[in-house]
Amino acid sequence: MKRDPHTGAPQFYALARTWLHVYLPTAQHRSPNTIEAYRISLECFLGYLTTEHEIDRIHVTFDHFDHAHLLGWLTWMSEHQHYTPATIALRLSTIKAFLTYCGAEDLTLLTLGQRAATLKAPTAPRKPVEYLTEPCSRHTRAPPPSHAVIGCC
Repeated sequence: MKRDPHTGAPQFYALARTWLHVYLPTAQHRSPNTIEAYRISLECFLGYLTTEHEIDRIHVTFDHFDHAHLLGWLTWMSEHQHYTPATIALRLSTIKAFLTYCGAEDLTLLTLGQRAATLKAPTAPRKPVEYLTEPCSRHTRAPPPSHAVIGCC
């Protein structure tokens, strides 16, 4: 694995490139569309760091994948980007998977994946269960067994 020659820290972009272009298509057998969705999720986090924290993309390191930045990103996606809970969950699951991969590649990154695993994406509000109305529940004729009851009467 490549490390920064000055700091000895793992290089974020080298691991991201290997994850997207080698590991996902060969070891995980992910489709090109899935890999593209993962790339977009990583881009989303980089966009957050750039716009909200004014961090140049060239200076992004694994230090930026800390708990505080990830929590801020979740809030930003929800409140500023107005992403649906399902989209936020997809983006977060991508970051978790990426950090898990990075922890397997370099033990110094193991805690990032463990901390990210504790984050929870917002859930969509549940739709109330629709019960049969009283007139429908009084229906006395039973439908034939081969047909499912879809509506009332």
